[in-house]
Amino acid sequence: MLQPVMCQFAGGATSPELWEAFKSLETKVQLEAPGVVADVLAARRPRLIVDVPNDPRVPTDWKRFGAAAILLVPLVRDDTVIGLVVLDTTAPTIDARQRRRASQLARAIMLAIDSPGSGREIRSRLRASETMLNVGRTIGSTLELQEVVRRITREAAQAVRADSAGIYLMTESRDRLLPYAAYHMPKEILDTIRRRPIILKHFQDLQTHWSADVPNDPVFQAPIFRQFPAKSLILAPLRAKDGVIGVLACAWWTRRHRVTREEINLVESLPCSRWR
Repeated sequence: MLQPVMCQFAGGATSPELWEAFKSLETKVQLEAPGVVADVLAARRPRLIVDVPNDPRVPTDWKRFGAAAILLVPLVRDDTVIGLVVLDTTAPTIDARQRRRASQLARAIMLAIDSPGSGREIRSRLRASETMLNVGRTIGSTLELQEVVRRITREAAQAVRADSAGIYLMTESRDRLLPYAAYHMPKEILDTIRRRPIILKHFQDLQTHWSADVPNDPVFQAPIFRQFPAKSLILAPLRAKDGVIGVLACAWWTRRHRVTREEINLVESLPCSRWR
């Protein structure tokens, strides 16, 4: 039997009625498994259904949710399906890019399930997966580059629960940084940096640095950090094939934040940290 565990609208809306309907679902997985479920269990591969209301393989109970297309992605452990991720839409289909992201999400969920860590670690892994999917969706959009980068800074800030985030790029002289895009960055900070660009030496040797107590951390006593009166800070280099081209900064201005290894891994894994 497939046991409902979690469901959510992509936009974050809620529907108590649909949630109750979802929790009441009972989908058999053995001899009496519905056609589409049996197909996924046998093939252990995702299956797309593009005409849900008229497809006899789809369980009748599933059709009450009003989807036009659904994608079933199996959660596989040791060659055995232990669950399903079901994504549905009122659009006519789910395109190839969305299907790839769904498969990536399923793999991340399996890593979380198999992790011996705590529930907190599992939630962290799921949050990281959601962040990567959001960033991928943004990069694949038709927005202007600066707006794309601004939205990536937003995803970075929200993923680590920072007060703000900013991306700073090197000037042509490659000896100073100027703000390129920011999310919730205090205006006075941006104005200060525009008037007095950040000057750093040894750019190519720059590594990720972080601190939960910037004012009292010996690593963050350089004059540059007087321009960033943050309580806590993550600085991650942005790299291109020619080396470091800038910095992603996530800052906490009014409170200290204990930076975790999971947050560092997440920031370093963002596509903006591997600039093309």
